Amino acid sequence: MSTKRLASHPYAQPNDRHRRNPLRSNSDSRPLHSQPVVGQNGQQARPIFSNGSVNSSTSMLTSLSLPAQMAIESQRRAKSKASGDQKPAFPKSSTPPSSTSDSRDTSERPPSTTSSSTGPAARSTGLTYANVTKASVTKQSSPPSTKSHCSVASQISFIPVPVTRSRAQNTETRTPPPPKNQVLSSNDTKGDAWKAERRTLEKDLERAVTEKNGVLRENENLKKRIANYDNRISSLERTLREERTTSDALKDQLATFQQASLVISEEGNRALKKCRELEERNAGLEAEMQKLKEGAREAEEKQSQLQGLLDSRKQELKTVQVFLTTTDTCSEADVLKLVASLNAEIFQTSAYIAGLVEDLADERVENLTWQQCLNRDTFNLIEARVGRDLLDFIGERGPDNRRDPFPLQLALQAILVWWSTFMVNAFCDNSIGNELATLYRHVKEKGEYLIHPCVRSETQLAAKETQAVAARWRAITIQNLAKFKHETYSSFVQYSIFGILRMAGCCQNLPTSKNATTICESIAVIEKIWKQIRAAVKEGVISCDMELVHGEPGGKFDRTSMDDYYMEDEILDVGSQLDDEPVLCPVAVGVKKSTTKSTDNPQVRSGHNMTLLKPKVVLASALAHMA
Repeated sequence: MSTKRLASHPYAQPNDRHRRNPLRSNSDSRPLHSQPVVGQNGQQARPIFSNGSVNSSTSMLTSLSLPAQMAIESQRRAKSKASGDQKPAFPKSSTPPSSTSDSRDTSERPPSTTSSSTGPAARSTGLTYANVTKASVTKQSSPPSTKSHCSVASQISFIPVPVTRSRAQNTETRTPPPPKNQVLSSNDTKGDAWKAERRTLEKDLERAVTEKNGVLRENENLKKRIANYDNRISSLERTLREERTTSDALKDQLATFQQASLVISEEGNRALKKCRELEERNAGLEAEMQKLKEGAREAEEKQSQLQGLLDSRKQELKTVQVFLTTTDTCSEADVLKLVASLNAEIFQTSAYIAGLVEDLADERVENLTWQQCLNRDTFNLIEARVGRDLLDFIGERGPDNRRDPFPLQLALQAILVWWSTFMVNAFCDNSIGNELATLYRHVKEKGEYLIHPCVRSETQLAAKETQAVAARWRAITIQNLAKFKHETYSSFVQYSIFGILRMAGCCQNLPTSKNATTICESIAVIEKIWKQIRAAVKEGVISCDMELVHGEPGGKFDRTSMDDYYMEDEILDVGSQLDDEPVLCPVAVGVKKSTTKSTDNPQVRSGHNMTLLKPKVVLASALAHMA
């Protein structure tokens, strides 16, 4: 370590006595370096520099732990034994310091310490440090221009001086420090030893500081652990208080339960006593009950006989009630709603089919006759249901019907109206259906003796049934006929529609075209609706008879039972002239209601008819307007 660097070291700075020591204890106003340090042998040790000042860094040594101080003392003793002398002395060959140096050393030398010092530091310890002398070393190899004497940094040596203390008088006897005129025999060698010892002490100091920091950290950890233990103790105390409170509550509850147990025990005793009384009473009741069982057995035998008779009468009454009840499962409003949807579907289907001829190209149009479009039987049936006048009008126009397909629409509506009305009113599609309809009409209305047409023998049926019985017979008959598969004439309707379209100029391959599929689907929708109407009027209505009606082609127009469908106010004035106007064709379905009531004469019945929905027709005068 260079001289300049040693001079700037905190250990070599003088007058540190008056500086504020940062390591000063809060509990003692004295600096920490003024507090004594006790060595291994119990002697007081005091650090003294050669300039007589006590450095603040030396006070840090006093805060070392006892093992660190003992290690420093052991090193010092080993070095002292190696040199052979514990007191430093200047070698005989060395030159005494100059007067200038002596004067400076004298001014910087600390005051002498008497052997009779009884200060607090002297009384508290048994080990002190001797003063460290500072010598000026003259470098012989330096040039003449340099100073003859160089100031060598203070060499620090901690020399233990034994102190004799009298316990009785509490005094100390100090050995005086060595004289100042003694110098080291070899300054360079001793200086190197001091430097090495100083470095060793600095390392020990650093280790001591590190150990102190570790102790401080451990102290902080211990404080935290103590705080945690305090918190845990507080928590345990709270838990203990809560447990004590719970224990007290449980004790109170136990006392309550014990008291309740006593009450229950008393009640149990009373219940046992009452139970014995009831057992005695029960024995008497059992004897009485045995007698009653014997009587009940006889009553059960009689009751079983009566129950069998009652069941038979109940079954008979239930069978009769089926024919006597007049409760309808389907109301008139429901029937009218279904008929309205049927008329709407008929109109839309007819308008769609008639509109197909408007899209035909001229090269695809063919001029045919009715004989080429329909067979004779079909044409005769269509002529009776649509009207001869309308068919003649369509046949005369031929392909010109593309310009105004409304006559085709009327013909299609008439066919669909007739088909729906016929299928709803008939019992079934063959001759048996006509016979059943005739039989039902005679039984319900005329009250005459009839010969059944299906039986060749002269079996006579008397019409004596009421409306409820007749309607129930009708419903049962329809339900049983529905189990069999019957023809709906949908194929006949399709054939008739295709014939009318061919008459209007459509090609021969119409049944295989894409439009044919749509036509068949529309006809299936109409069939589904009229089946719902049939189930409603034939099976759901018992209090009366309801049937579908439509205008007959060629008949007279009756404003009380029909409605004009096609622009009647533009063709003719509304008035009496409409009554004389013939009907061209029907275009919408109507609903008629009929009831039969008994009179005083069982062979005579009174009937009442009422139109719920008027059918719509087109008058013959509409042809002139269409032409």
